[in-house]
Amino acid sequence: MVFWILSGVIIVRDTWLSDCLKNEKLIEKDSAYLVERVRYKGTIYDTVIQWSNAMAKGAMPYLYGVYVAVLIPEYPSLVTLATIVTTHGGIICSETLPNRQNFKPDSHPYLHAHLGPIFIMHDGNQNLDAFRTDAVYSLFTVDEFSGFMLKRAINVDTRTDPVPINPKDYVKTEDSAPPSWQQQFIAKFGKVVELALRAIHVFQQQDEQTQEKAPTTLPDWQGVWIDGKRETPGINIYTWSDGYTKGYEAFEKKWARISGVDHEGLIQDCLVVSTVPSQEILHDVDCEYGAGIQHGVVCGYKLE
Repeated sequence: MVFWILSGVIIVRDTWLSDCLKNEKLIEKDSAYLVERVRYKGTIYDTVIQWSNAMAKGAMPYLYGVYVAVLIPEYPSLVTLATIVTTHGGIICSETLPNRQNFKPDSHPYLHAHLGPIFIMHDGNQNLDAFRTDAVYSLFTVDEFSGFMLKRAINVDTRTDPVPINPKDYVKTEDSAPPSWQQQFIAKFGKVVELALRAIHVFQQQDEQTQEKAPTTLPDWQGVWIDGKRETPGINIYTWSDGYTKGYEAFEKKWARISGVDHEGLIQDCLVVSTVPSQEILHDVDCEYGAGIQHGVVCGYKLE
């Protein structure tokens, strides 16, 4: 049951079926029979619908920035656990512990500012003394982890400059901008910039001057809509409506990923700027919803 709740499945009470047999009109009234609470290990959690809504609306993954290491020998439900972890944005480390040296002190998962990024799963039979005094680690039994997930308690890291979890997660600044803008990038941000938490910088050209628009910080894969719509499917020729954007210099291969379709074959004819685990920050998305992870629009106007 925990697996299905965390998968966002809509769950109705069994009385809906029996009532429908008595009155067929109740088939359309399934919303009145939704399961809202569940009892797990003696605790009642009222987050069943919260999980359904979060999964349906593409909310930020609950385990974003979390590494889960399983210390339980021959754990029989490892596949199920790994599915839960990866579904919610975490990384499962089932064979080896993450290298402690790759994690900065005082780094936390973005949605769990009170916890360390490495979750240690144990069954109470392991010696955990080496982990208890290090804030990078958070210790859970399987039942405790299940309760943590069902509770869906969010404690956002509100620091202006959150400490990146992985200190090696950097990219050369010059690789984050097309050639004509590289020197301005380097002058402002230095020779390297953090990849997973780097700011989104939208630049547009006007009269040989660069204008910076809407810098912000967002999790991977989340960003903002920008101007431009593909005219012909499969051909990277876009219509610019702002009156001053020209050409396609921003589409250089090493920092733009323009595919035309997503992994399910959905047509992607509109553009966004977003942070991702790789170098590219410019992407195409479907024009209707943009995968539900965009956070507004960057607009520009030509001043006469």
